[in-house]
Order: sequence, then C-alpha cells, then structure tokens
Amino acid sequence: MKKIAICFIIVMALFVGIASADTVIICNPGVQETEIPPKELQKIFLGKMTKWSDNSRINIVVLKDPDQHKLFLKSYIHRTYSQWKSHWKKMVFTGKGVKPKQFDDTGAYLAYIASTPGTVGYIDAGLAKDTVKILNVK
Repeated sequence: MKKIAICFIIVMALFVGIASADTVIICNPGVQETEIPPKELQKIFLGKMTKWSDNSRINIVVLKDPDQHKLFLKSYIHRTYSQWKSHWKKMVFTGKGVKPKQFDDTGAYLAYIASTPGTVGYIDAGLAKDTVKILNVK
C-alpha cells in the first residue's frame, strides 16, 4: 500500500510539473522586463510589488477558469485558491491593494493585456498570441 501511495505522489508531482510548464507568464509588450525571478512574480501576484523596473505601475489580471487559475497559483505563487482569495480580501479591506481584474473570455483577456500598459497575467502556452510578451521565469 505504501508503494502505491508513493507512486501516486510521484505521478502527481510529475503532472503538476508538466502542467505548470504549459502555463506561461504574459505581459503587455511595453513592459521592459524579459524575465522575472520567481520571488518577484510571487510578490507581483500578491500585490506586494506594484512597480516595474522603469517605475511604471503593474496591473494584474487573472483568468476565471478555476482549473488554470488554481494550477497557476499552486505552481507559481505557492498558494491555494482560498489562501490567495483571503489574501486579496485583506489587501482590499486594508486599502493596500485592488483585487486583480478577472476575465471569463480568453480573447478579451489577451486583448486587455495587449492594450493596457504594465499589465501582467498568465495563460496556457498554446493560447499565447504574438500581441503579448512572454516573460521567462528565472
């Protein structure tokens, strides 16, 4: 029974690793950064980092797709959906932040990122368009 549990854990870890590799961080083409350290990415999506290196404002957007959003949070932000939601409720309540804008429609999401300076989000790698920039997480 222990061997089965260990195999299951290994398979799930591989699945999460493969799935997170399919999610890319995207931003408005005007953002100067081409790569971002994981800790900075985490700070951005938790509202703790609000300016890009050129001092322009960071605008966070997310997808309402629960599966992709939860995978993104787990893989990159290291939070569960409930932890992330609670964090943002606290940020809004204390006046320290504005909850990220959420999108149902992928096309509208990509169009918003492409046309709104300083905007950052994430998407399945296969859906990324050339109208947005992909940030390397390193």
